[in-house]
Amino acid sequence: MCFEEPIGQSFSAESIKTFIFGGCVSRDTVAFARPNTFSLQRYVARQSLLSVGRNAQQDIGEIDLASPFQRRMLKGDVNGDLLAEIGKHSDVELLIWDLIVERNGVWEFPSGGIVTNSAELLRTDRGKDSVRAARKIGFGTEEHFRRWQGAVTLFAAHLKQVGMDEKVVVLAPEWARHFPDGRSLPRRRSRDIERQNENFARYYGELRRMNFSVIEVSHTVADPDHRWGVAPFHFTSSAYRTMESRLLDRVEAMRR
Repeated sequence: MCFEEPIGQSFSAESIKTFIFGGCVSRDTVAFARPNTFSLQRYVARQSLLSVGRNAQQDIGEIDLASPFQRRMLKGDVNGDLLAEIGKHSDVELLIWDLIVERNGVWEFPSGGIVTNSAELLRTDRGKDSVRAARKIGFGTEEHFRRWQGAVTLFAAHLKQVGMDEKVVVLAPEWARHFPDGRSLPRRRSRDIERQNENFARYYGELRRMNFSVIEVSHTVADPDHRWGVAPFHFTSSAYRTMESRLLDRVEAMRR
């Protein structure tokens, strides 16, 4: 499980003002970066691109969660508020985007509202009851990919409109297959890892085709002692250092 905002960072005037749209991959890259590297202005998590602008408030209503961060993220997803949040923070120097949240698909209601299939949504009785009236669109299916393509086209147009199209960098690490000692992740996960890596490759290819800056990292390794537990997208520090370095290279290029 991974859902909290990066904490314990110190910032300086030279820190890169950063907006995150994504999940564990971006959050941990920022959290584990060297002090004063990134100044996080906003973190929009647990929100599929398909739910952006597809308000599902009438279908779900208010869901109370103990964590203020989880509550804010779920409310943002239900309201599909990504573009509004970007508009409030268009002065950032860097927008880091990863697709990890897409892995669980979305729920579409008869009203047309869409909400991300997140752990936070399904943790409450109200959330579980609400999706009974919805239809699940699974990640990697043809329908999900085609609709995501349309959402990316609209997203790209909005980014250009607010002057942020050149500030976006997509983090695209492979899901890890092994631990540092060479042991494989559990067999059930191994099958899912291969399938998800194939699925994500198609989405990343579309982003490259649309001229997004995509940082790919292969041969990643899962951290058995990761703060948020064992998962194929919870990496050892070398992956985060690589992504941090390449983000800094990108920012340096944008500053020229």
